Amino acid sequence: MKKTNKHHLDKIKDILRKPYARQLIPDVTGGFTALIQEFPGCFAEGDTPQEALDNLNEAAFSWLESSLSNGYPVREPIDYSGYSGKIALRIPRGLHKQIAELAELEDTSINQLIVSAISEYVGCKNTEHVFLKSIQDQFFSIKNDLRNTILVAYPPQTISNKQMIAFKGKTISMAENTPSEHFITQQ
Repeated sequence: MKKTNKHHLDKIKDILRKPYARQLIPDVTGGFTALIQEFPGCFAEGDTPQEALDNLNEAAFSWLESSLSNGYPVREPIDYSGYSGKIALRIPRGLHKQIAELAELEDTSINQLIVSAISEYVGCKNTEHVFLKSIQDQFFSIKNDLRNTILVAYPPQTISNKQMIAFKGKTISMAENTPSEHFITQQ
């Protein structure tokens, strides 16, 4: 494992002192997922909110270490102080009429209807993120299960090229005197 140099270590500590918002999302199967929006792909899980946040701090450190080592930019925290909660919105008259009619049918204000529509849209995007993360987790779980099954059936050892493994219609053989991690696929 590569050791973090002092310059990067100091820079990471300075970055983590900034007011990055940590998001905590309860998982329907139990536990919690925590993430930092400005750090794409940086998330962690835990059985409790505190455990998820503690794990997120460790993940953020690693994420920053990798980003800085590879010369990737690190976004500044989102500054919410400039947001009043008011938006001047220009829409076509026909759409305005449709919104007013729908708001009247739903016995609500135009403002509340638009806020609900935007919230639903943003919520769908968050749900999409959580769904994709779930699929990714399942994929890695299946991949690891398959790898472990292969390693149990064919433990790493030096073997001759006459030993073959059939997997999904392809023949996989080993090169002469090669550790079994190095597969050669024959078409």
